[in-house]
Parts: sequence; structure tokens; C-alpha cells
Amino acid sequence: MKSFSYKHLWSVALPLMLAELMELLINITDILIAGRLSSIALAAIGFCSIYHFGFVYLIFGLGNGIQTFVAKSISKNKIVQAGDGFKHGMLILSFLAFSLSAIMYVSLDLALDTLIQGQELRSLCHSYLGIRLISFPVIGFITAFNMFYLGISRSYIIFIIALVTAGFNAILNYILVFGKFGLPGLGLNGSAIGSTIAEGLGLVIFVLYSIFDKKTKPYLLYNWSGIDKKIIKSTMKFGSPALIHGWMSSFSWIFFFVLVERISTEAVAASTIIENIYLIIMVPILAFSTAGSTLISTAGAKVLEFNNIVLKTIFSSLALCFVLIALVLIFYQSIVTIYTKDLKVSSLVQTPLRVVLTILLVACISNSLVGCINGTGSAKYLIYIELCTLISYFIYLGILYRYQVTDLNIIWLSELVYVVVLGLGGYVMYKSGKWKGYMLE
Repeated sequence: MKSFSYKHLWSVALPLMLAELMELLINITDILIAGRLSSIALAAIGFCSIYHFGFVYLIFGLGNGIQTFVAKSISKNKIVQAGDGFKHGMLILSFLAFSLSAIMYVSLDLALDTLIQGQELRSLCHSYLGIRLISFPVIGFITAFNMFYLGISRSYIIFIIALVTAGFNAILNYILVFGKFGLPGLGLNGSAIGSTIAEGLGLVIFVLYSIFDKKTKPYLLYNWSGIDKKIIKSTMKFGSPALIHGWMSSFSWIFFFVLVERISTEAVAASTIIENIYLIIMVPILAFSTAGSTLISTAGAKVLEFNNIVLKTIFSSLALCFVLIALVLIFYQSIVTIYTKDLKVSSLVQTPLRVVLTILLVACISNSLVGCINGTGSAKYLIYIELCTLISYFIYLGILYRYQVTDLNIIWLSELVYVVVLGLGGYVMYKSGKWKGYMLE
């Protein structure tokens, strides 16, 4: 029996977390530049990022089905089938992405009028999102490539291309936002245009690499032999839990920021900084979760190896998370200053951020366990876990909204509700042993 070591886990997780960080850098760049414009621009980019990612989470969620299908095909040495999984996944994500662009276009005015009270903030968000809605198809294609290369354990390719894309984004944002090299300064609209163009360039690099890379040729990525309903069904089955999670998460984050916006624009700006730091530290947590899922998929029917991978995933996630949290606490003032010079916004960040950093330690355990269970392909029960988790989250936020709670510390405790319920659901699923049957499929 093959034994999966920490080296195996880190070899998958490290390139993945670097790639995810590079993808997040597009969002980080937008937020850092917005912070140099004004506090209301920072608040606007924070809300827009959540609203935009709310739709993107659906693409990422369904994309997990590609990764699982490809990884399972590789574990059975079915190379061409893995390539078929990519092609069918690309087809599914294309349909979803174009649909999301149309939905955002039609609903944007009504959605922002309903969600945002401040007229200036609403106007900035409308201009930004009106540009970013065209990015969904490109993100869908990029996600398909990401999940394919992750499934065949070549995640370093994701990192390299994401790094180049992030570089393009930083340069284009600097030029278009502030008006360099003779171009007019476009403010937040320049950020939206720059990010969209950078993602398009990243997709072009993916396509060219996949065409000319000799190691990719055996997968026959560009040889279409027709639609296989079984592959579509399997991909949807594997990706449906994460899809539902993405759909619910989009509304939960939007609801969260709607609640914060009722306090003040400065509170939204402060929460934007907290959320950005939160997402950065979540990168290794989610990367280890995905890496554990990938190794479980590769392990096939080796049930005993499941426990080994779960423990290694949890310990690795906690170890790296501890280091990152310590760095944030040590360099707190310098980090916040990078985001904003507004003293009122800075003062609102400190205590809620400490609350969030504590919650992240619990997230290491919850996400690692659920991620590994996801690798078994036990989609049905994971859907139940996700639904229970997000319903609990919504109930908590609903109570805060009903009683008009304005304390950011209490509002950010919603993340604790989320990770605790998620972890409990994963633990119940683990103890039930029902995932074992899926590993044998």
C-alpha cells in the first residue's frame, strides 16, 4: 500500500496555495489601489469584490467537479478519460459563466438599489460591476484549466500562469487607475478594466501552453468526440456540493456586507481590510483542504490511508496558519497602513481582526476534514453539511439584522458560527463511515 507522507501533501498544496494567492492578488491589488483613492473607494471595492466573487464562487464550486473527475481518472490510469473530463467541464462552465454574465447584467440595477443605501457608494459599485460582469466567461475557462492541471498533479503550472496574470494586473491597474503614460486616470473603472484584461491574457497563456506542451498532448484536450452524458453527470455530481456552497456563500457574504453598510461607510472599509487579510490566510487552509481531497481521490479504495491524509492535512494547515497569524499580530500597524491612511477606518479594524484570526484556527480543522471527505466523492451528504452550515450562518446574521446590531466584533463572529457548524457536520459524516462506500466506487 502506498503511504502518503507530508512531502506528498505539501508537494500538492504548496504550488496550489501560491497559485491561489496569485489569483487573490488581483483582488488585493484592486483593494490596495482603492485605499489610495479614498475610504469610500475602499468601501466600494470591498463590496464589489464580494458581489463579483459571489458569482465567481459558483464557477469555482462547479469546477471542483472537473478536478475530482480528472483525479479519479488518473488514479485508474485512464488518460484520455481525464482529458474528456476537462472538455466536458469546460462546456459546463462555459454555459454557467455566460449565464452569470447575463444574470448580472439584467439584475444589477435592482440588486444595488436594494442592497446599498448610500448613493455615492452605489454609483461607484454600479460602474465597477458593469465592467467586471464580462469577465465571467474568461474566469470559467481559466477555472477549467486550473482544475485540470490540479487533477493531474501539475499545480506548479497554475502558479506560474497566475503569477504572470497578477503581474499584468498590477501594471494595468497602476496605469489605468492613476492615468500613466498619457492615459486618463479612470479611478475604480480603470481597476475593473485592468483586472479584466489581465485575466484575458492569463487565459491566452493557458491555451498556448496546453497546445504546445508535450506532456499535455496524451490527454487529447482539443480532440472533440462528442458529448458523453455520463461524464457530464459525474462532473456535476462531484461539483454539486461546492456549487451549492458557492451559491449560498455568495449570498452570505453579500448579506454580511449589507449588514455592515447599515453601520457606516467606514465600517465597510474596515471590514474590507479584515476580509482581505482573512482571505489571504484562508489560502493555505483551502489549499491543504484541496490537496487532501486530491490525495484521497488518488488513494482510490485505500480507506486506511484516509485517516493518515486527514491528520496530516489538519496538522499542516494549523502549523502554517499559526505562523501567518503571528506575523499579522507582530506587523499589524504596518499592514493596516498599507491598506489605508484613514485613522477612523484603522481604529475599526484592530479588535474584529483579532476575533477573525482566532476563528481561522478552527477553520483549519473544519475545512481540512470536509475537504478530505469531498475527495471520496460523497456528494450527497456534503450537500446536507453545506446547507446546514449556511442556514445556521444566515440565521445568525438575520438575528443581528433584526435587532440592528452595530458591533463589528459580534458581526464577525458569524464566521465562527460557520466554521463550527461545518466542522461538526464533517465530524458526524466521518464518524458515520458512509464515505467509505464512495471510496470503493
